[in-house]
Amino acid sequence: MENLYLRKVNYNDIQTLFEWSNEKQVRNNAFNKNRITYKEHLNWFENKIKNINTHMYIYMNDDNFIGQIRIDIKDKIAKISYSIDSDCRGLGLGSKIIKELEKKVKEDSLNFNIFIAEVKEYNVASRKIFLKNGYEEYFDENKKCFIYKKKIDFIGVIIQARYNSTRLKGKVMKKILNKPLLYYSVKRSCISKYVDKTIVAISDSKDDIKIKKWCDDNNIISFIGSENNVLERYYKTAIENNLKIIVRVTSDCPFVDPKIIDMLILQYLNSDCDYISNRIKNRTWPHGLDVEIFSFKALKKAYKEASEDEKQHVTTYILKNPTIFKLKEVVLNEDMSEYRLTVDYEEDFKLSKILLEELILNEGIDFGWKKIIEILDNDKKLKKINEHRKNIKL
Repeated sequence: MENLYLRKVNYNDIQTLFEWSNEKQVRNNAFNKNRITYKEHLNWFENKIKNINTHMYIYMNDDNFIGQIRIDIKDKIAKISYSIDSDCRGLGLGSKIIKELEKKVKEDSLNFNIFIAEVKEYNVASRKIFLKNGYEEYFDENKKCFIYKKKIDFIGVIIQARYNSTRLKGKVMKKILNKPLLYYSVKRSCISKYVDKTIVAISDSKDDIKIKKWCDDNNIISFIGSENNVLERYYKTAIENNLKIIVRVTSDCPFVDPKIIDMLILQYLNSDCDYISNRIKNRTWPHGLDVEIFSFKALKKAYKEASEDEKQHVTTYILKNPTIFKLKEVVLNEDMSEYRLTVDYEEDFKLSKILLEELILNEGIDFGWKKIIEILDNDKKLKKINEHRKNIKL
């Protein structure tokens, strides 16, 4: 069996799920041993498929049904229930379906932190499967069953956003192609191959309610935290979303490149550094392509040790203490810092609008940063739009 995958349950699966639910071994391992009537099953299915906190999948091998797995999410905890078709048992597929589920929930950016499963004492096969997949085990005396628990660690992009920008108020919600500027930072970050979650960290200012509403309306994960203590906002966002590795991107950088994010994540994972960025001391990349990646452990230490002034910024304490944290910088062979692709002023927004309208039309959302440079090099008038801002220290 080589082509194994999970797909979402649909109404065509009602009969198959009904037959699986009443299979002898499934009923024996269930907490309710009574046979399920078809009417009961239909009512159950309708409730589950319409519930936004329930996610049901069919495990497939090509076009063949292998089994089913479901999670029910409550209070950031996802409870697992699964079964394997009787003809497919004993092939190690129980362990594989758990692994596929863990991968699937990351792909779908489901918002929870912990998996749990309840398994009867005599269901030795399932107990071994959860232990093999790294789940903690303990016995619940009240329920008379084993409980298995596993925290899910994520690589997450945190995009800090606020409405009351000092230089250009409301810039993150200014529209380009009928979408706010923030959309482009979020959408392009989500394209990264190695990012599990993208979260917008919003300040608790009343003016930022409109950002929160936009996130909610577009199914984008968000977190509200301190307006001035940005380090605390990041720290609490990371805790809430169980992030092990944090990618920092700002909301005024609509051209942030997912390939740069991926390149830096891979370098981070293949080194022993605590922090990596394409801009620490030497500005070689265009303004607006900055990415920072650091461990939750480093973020936590910064949160605990930083001064009140340092807490106004996310990584100031980390960067000021290279003897405590191992830092790594990735620079370009060629200095391209003359290009300004961030949005701080009206001129920056004007240029971004022109570039995005052309790039989205011709390249789609997944355009590369070198394409932007090509456009600017071929049209000197575009470069001049915000050229007088390029030497401003950011």
